[in-house]
Amino acid sequence: MTTKRPRNGLMACVATLALAAPAAIRAQEVPPVEDKADGAYHDGEILVTARKRAETTREIPESISVIGAETLERQEINNIDKVGLRVTNLNLSTRADGNPNVTIRGVGSFGNTQGVGFFIDGVHILTDASAEFGEIERLEVLKGPQGTLYGGSNIGGAIRFITKRPELGDFSGTAKGKIGEQNMRNLSASVNVPLGSIAALRLFGYRNQDDGFVYDNNPIRLNGRSNITDSYIWPLPLVGPGVNFVPDSGNSAERWRKHPNEKTEWGVRGALYIEPSDRLNILISARYNKIDTGNNNWRADDPDLLTYSPERHLTFAGRLRRHTFGISGEINYDLGGVKLNALTSYTDAFRKDTTDLDVSSEVGFDLVRPEPTKYYTNELRLTSDTDGPFEWIIGGYYSVWKNDWSSYANFYGTTDVLSAVIPPSNTLNILDNIVGNAVSAPTFDEETTVRVPFPFENRKRKKTHLAGFGTASYKFGQFELGLGLRIDKWTYDTLDRNAGLYGTGIPYLKQGGTEVMPKASLSYFTEGGTHIYGNYAKGYEPGGFNLYDAAGTPKLNAFRKETADNYEVGFKTQALDRRLNLNVAGYYIKYKDRQFELQQQIAIGGVVENILNAGSSEQYGFEIDANFRANDILTLSAGFGRVWAEFGPGSLVNDVNSQPSDVSGKTPPWISDYSFNVAADMRVPLGGDYELAGTVEYIGKGPYWFNQENTARHPGYEITNVSIGVENPGWSLRLNVENLFDTGYYSDGSIWPGDAVPGARRDVVIGTLGQPRLITLTGTVKF
Repeated sequence: MTTKRPRNGLMACVATLALAAPAAIRAQEVPPVEDKADGAYHDGEILVTARKRAETTREIPESISVIGAETLERQEINNIDKVGLRVTNLNLSTRADGNPNVTIRGVGSFGNTQGVGFFIDGVHILTDASAEFGEIERLEVLKGPQGTLYGGSNIGGAIRFITKRPELGDFSGTAKGKIGEQNMRNLSASVNVPLGSIAALRLFGYRNQDDGFVYDNNPIRLNGRSNITDSYIWPLPLVGPGVNFVPDSGNSAERWRKHPNEKTEWGVRGALYIEPSDRLNILISARYNKIDTGNNNWRADDPDLLTYSPERHLTFAGRLRRHTFGISGEINYDLGGVKLNALTSYTDAFRKDTTDLDVSSEVGFDLVRPEPTKYYTNELRLTSDTDGPFEWIIGGYYSVWKNDWSSYANFYGTTDVLSAVIPPSNTLNILDNIVGNAVSAPTFDEETTVRVPFPFENRKRKKTHLAGFGTASYKFGQFELGLGLRIDKWTYDTLDRNAGLYGTGIPYLKQGGTEVMPKASLSYFTEGGTHIYGNYAKGYEPGGFNLYDAAGTPKLNAFRKETADNYEVGFKTQALDRRLNLNVAGYYIKYKDRQFELQQQIAIGGVVENILNAGSSEQYGFEIDANFRANDILTLSAGFGRVWAEFGPGSLVNDVNSQPSDVSGKTPPWISDYSFNVAADMRVPLGGDYELAGTVEYIGKGPYWFNQENTARHPGYEITNVSIGVENPGWSLRLNVENLFDTGYYSDGSIWPGDAVPGARRDVVIGTLGQPRLITLTGTVKF
């Protein structure tokens, strides 16, 4: 039965398109788009650069969602979580440790896997996708593998932030403030300054501060002592054989906080644009951002009765402290019929995480993760620039990613987790099944006598890509044929610094390969402007190494690359005097050697995150997106997406207790069955230049599984957002209510091993709690 589902599902998708297409093709005829010029809009349609040339979304033979600057501002879309709620078949959120989780059509990344790429002005970013990048001109979500133009780590798609560029001859600026519940105080400002007649500078800065919405109401431990006063003494001297393998053995403990996720974030961004001639322009951009916020301040929830409670019981508030510096340079030169583009970037980031790993107010064990990262990218390409039927791009790419992860856990003398390692034995035997018994009112001496470090992910990694790519399209009559190819040579090596401690395995391993990623499309443009298309694309994600094998033994253990073949058919049309835009797409995806991140109990005690190849899976589904400008006052938009997904025969995972589990026929986790969004945007003239502006959104996500074994499921949920305000060309004031009915939900989650929560059941759920109801007031001044 299960082997027939993908075929039947694909037939259902084709049937959906077949039913919708006639109405679209009969829609009122509109003239085709011609003679484009560079700019944000052309003939009333927004221009995008998803295929690295300026064109309208209706010309692109694949599914793409675009959110423009005005929508981003009016709907208060200022972080990636809010993007994920508004795009069909997109699951996107910032998880509790600040890293993004994202899948598109059920394909992509979760945790430490990287399957969907984030880009700012064409530069691939890996460290600070959740930060603010200044004034965003538009946001593009490209669905399906984007390997041909964007390379590896884009197997599920790509998310592109395009910022406002400096403008020649224009002095202007914006100041914005936002206050609200959770003690929120956000400020930002930008200014565009002309520098003579050939250059301009745009500067942006921001500072965000709020207390978050989770709280800790229990600072008292079982022995009666307070975490408020005692948390300052936890930096005890380290003992045991792990000390020599811990590079950061100083004061790594945190303090108890009433609001564990209270946040302070600030950043600056500058862009210098130089245009010496009509044929040459140069853009130099730099960014710096810094954040101090909560990290993995979980609550162990019952998978059979999810509470979505914001209350926490922690010894201390885990923190994420991260700072990132990035610089990029872009040169564009018109060679006459051909444009040369050179783009280079460098990113230097450092983050340090701390986590109360026992998820309780007792002194059990905590985790420390210092992590520096450096990332270099270089791209050179040539793009045709003629009015003929033949268009092409050819280019080369090289990148180097270096990462040093020195995480370790501190175990205190309060649980039998330490039974095999506390002095005087100092041995590292595999622990028995009684590890993780509940902490039971230890004395203060037991809490402060010993702190034993266990190095976990203590490694250096390096990943490189060297690629050549090209695309070409040819129009003949009302048809267009597109072809693309990328040849990508990759390497991935890992040095395990724990090898000398545990004496198992080889300390250094390397893998790599050369991948070929083809792409093809066929389009038909009706005389009325409807675009009917079909495409095929292949993507991949490189392999790498875990520090523990499937049984939890410390040793380098390889996971393989994953690949995806994506087939898509669809159409895009306009009707009713271009007031209605309708996009419909159906897709089928074959996933091979699918990578998943799992939290596993390890043999030496504790929990690590491993990436494994679960096997194959198939996804299929459809998307319908529409936008209707009813009149000058009211604009309506709606979207609906559906995903069916299933593991193939022979798919295996190791559960959280490192036991093998056959998941054939199961649904891969973290994929919402469906997603929808309905929005109404209203602008009512009040006289003069004033307008009353209001927005209502109704957004929904379907159920998803927390784990591969499908034993714990998150129900579907709906959220309503409203905002209303007054604005004119010089200023605006807006009242916003997010999650009006205070719906509880987890934006992501997983099953956590019971040994990590002493005394708890072995299948508790931990997750990132979604934003509850939040009321804010936003004011903007423009000059």
